[in-house]
Amino acid sequence: MKALLLALTLQLSRHCITASPLPTLGLRLRGGGLTKDEIIEKLNRVPTFAVVNNDGIVVPMTAADGSADVCWFLDPEEAKETLALTLTSHPEAEGHLRLACSPLGVVFEMCNGFPEAEAGQDAEEEGSPKYLGGTLRLVGPRESGSGSNEAALREQQKAQGIEPGAWVLATCCHDDFQTETIMPIFFSQDGFVAGWTRSGKPADSVPENLAVMDLRVLVKQMRDSDVFNWKIFTFVTTPAAYALAQELTEQARREKEGAEGDSDGSGAGGGQEEDES
Repeated sequence: MKALLLALTLQLSRHCITASPLPTLGLRLRGGGLTKDEIIEKLNRVPTFAVVNNDGIVVPMTAADGSADVCWFLDPEEAKETLALTLTSHPEAEGHLRLACSPLGVVFEMCNGFPEAEAGQDAEEEGSPKYLGGTLRLVGPRESGSGSNEAALREQQKAQGIEPGAWVLATCCHDDFQTETIMPIFFSQDGFVAGWTRSGKPADSVPENLAVMDLRVLVKQMRDSDVFNWKIFTFVTTPAAYALAQELTEQARREKEGAEGDSDGSGAGGGQEEDES
């Protein structure tokens, strides 16, 4: 397993990502593989963001080649920029488009993150986001989504017998961040550095090289192997992402309560009518 992980990791320097090997991570505490539901639960702690219409349906974005992509973003700023650019290009959509958040585990499964035999089985479950036609994509932070990194991540997928799909999503970690109870997994180098300093570690002691693995490859390892205690692996995103998710969730809750109040006559208008009668 150590040799396998050595082949799966990438070297992330402060300037670029290359496909050179790393020393194997010194992860401690062996444990069993996780179930699909356990992995989804872990992933669901991370929010994703998409542009939706007033019905809450994710709308497709036109790609450079003219195709339609249905995108969920991990980076809240990129999601906001996408919404702004869309409204600039289509001013008639003002008031009809907004951002919404969905948990990563749900979206990961919708985007065929699990093997083909299982992909899409639960896509119609209540709570799953709906979307118009297009290619489903998970979009990671821009620093880790193009060039040699994307090609290397696709090679990781092929090496694990995973059919490369429409997207890759880098994860990164370092054994110096591990404790007996948690191994944080980030989605970008910037996220790792920010998490390192938030935890009270000196900024000048950030590890030079991070272990990088495609999310689909990591999930496969979490299911199929017991070399690590996967239960302590925790997916971490940015404070800005958590803050936007909380804001959007609260907004959606208020809108739902308002709609329910209007439909059963308990809203402000309904109550006023009863008083007047």
